[in-house]
Amino acid sequence: MATIVYQTNKKTGVVYAYESVSYWDKVKKQSRAKRKCIGKVDPDTQKIIPTRKKKQLEAPRKKKRGPIPITRSARYFYGTTCLFDRIGMEIGVAQDLKRCFPDSYQRILSIAYYLILEDRNPLSRFPRWSATHKHPYGNNISSQRSSELFASISEEAQQRFFQLQGKRRVEKEYLAYDSTSISSYSKCLKQVRWGKNKDREQLPQINLSMLFGQQSRLPFYYRKLAGNIPDVKTLRKLLLDMNSMGYKKIKVVLDRGFFSASNINDLYQHHIKFLIAANLSLKLVKSNLDTVRDTMRSWTHYSQMYQLYAYALPVNWNYVQQRPYKGDTIKANRRMYLHLFYSPDRALEDEKAFNIRLATLQEELESGQRHPDHEKQYARYFDIKTTPVRGTKVTAKEEALAEAKQNYGYFALLSNDIKEPISALEIYRNKDTVEKAFENLKERLNMRRLTVSSEQSLNGKLFVQFIALIFLSYITRKMQENKLFKHHTLQQVLDELDIIECFEVPGQQLQVGEITKRQEELYTKLGVTPPTSLQ
Repeated sequence: MATIVYQTNKKTGVVYAYESVSYWDKVKKQSRAKRKCIGKVDPDTQKIIPTRKKKQLEAPRKKKRGPIPITRSARYFYGTTCLFDRIGMEIGVAQDLKRCFPDSYQRILSIAYYLILEDRNPLSRFPRWSATHKHPYGNNISSQRSSELFASISEEAQQRFFQLQGKRRVEKEYLAYDSTSISSYSKCLKQVRWGKNKDREQLPQINLSMLFGQQSRLPFYYRKLAGNIPDVKTLRKLLLDMNSMGYKKIKVVLDRGFFSASNINDLYQHHIKFLIAANLSLKLVKSNLDTVRDTMRSWTHYSQMYQLYAYALPVNWNYVQQRPYKGDTIKANRRMYLHLFYSPDRALEDEKAFNIRLATLQEELESGQRHPDHEKQYARYFDIKTTPVRGTKVTAKEEALAEAKQNYGYFALLSNDIKEPISALEIYRNKDTVEKAFENLKERLNMRRLTVSSEQSLNGKLFVQFIALIFLSYITRKMQENKLFKHHTLQQVLDELDIIECFEVPGQQLQVGEITKRQEELYTKLGVTPPTSLQ
């Protein structure tokens, strides 16, 4: 039963009335009371004045997703953003972003469009671009708002996006895997470390690894790494990531930097098909090359298309798997195919470069200006004798030179899937798509230097730049397929389409300005339908 209890506030002298309800506390084993303030006592009438109930704030209505309604008349540039909209729908990027980032996908797309069109310009210029272009978000995004957007992009949502994009390409094609380094002056980012800089810059760096579809030539996965981690150590984590995202049957293309016995064993263990470049000094390659060196350089094995000799032979890989949970080791032979190639043009280039290097080494020795980094090469290729009278005499070691030259023009690939050498060569050469994408990421998308100061902002900005890279890669592929690069640059194509305007009038459909025949042809060759006068 409730009773009324009065209590005076010592500071103000106001008497408050409380509704008190007694109950038994089983834990403390004593009687307790719950009190609720019901008002204050009027000093004149001694009546209780009820306290005012707090106004309950009305929950904000959730904004409906979809196109922003037109509220005023306006004119914008629309040609390129329309192109991006249709590419996004064609390759599924727009749909996947909407599923993973329902509240921010439009802002992500708008910033990605800006990064592509405003070559190397900072995000602080987004308001200027937004004022003249129609884009998915439709409003301005200030520098502060973009930083907040980057910080809000979670790792969980990114992984979900990778998973959705991967399902559109995995198991349909080989995946090219490679990495690059991005230099930084920042001392706040934990993963910025000194390492082997692929741009040969004397700066600390982070590393960025990426997966590309060989046929689609589109990226669908990337991972940020500390700058001091070499390529060869990243493959095992990639396999774990692919497994955690549900990809079972994948095929990867790797360069020599990823080759190691443990990596090959891991690929076999995870039942992954692979194609990897191998060093000629590898025992497996060297022993087989010596036996077929003369045989493979015959007309039967010559490819007129690629102007080189190609030869394939089956070999055995000594597979080893450690099983700590059982305390034993599995050893077995696994079949793979060794693809050997000899290019006469490459042999001449290699020999010319080697002769230039030898001339430089000999000049350093004879002038007495020896370089500490070249000491091993001095000892390998030259006999050096110094006397007080005749000075330094340098003589080349002809046997060492001949041994070095015998492999010029040769290169090797290993695969547990591809039997034909020319097929292996074609798939491997398509891997240069990754290197061109890294160039686009650093140059056009302004990622040559890291310009963020926090880990969260870096992760989010990298993701948005990755989205922009998908669009760029698609456009580049279409331009290559339709031979547009013969007469146009990428920037020229974008500029030609960017001048198309659209008109917004309240209560009416979006109106698109005049489109020339040349612009229609560009849309068609880029794989999208040209916009019509009414959208």
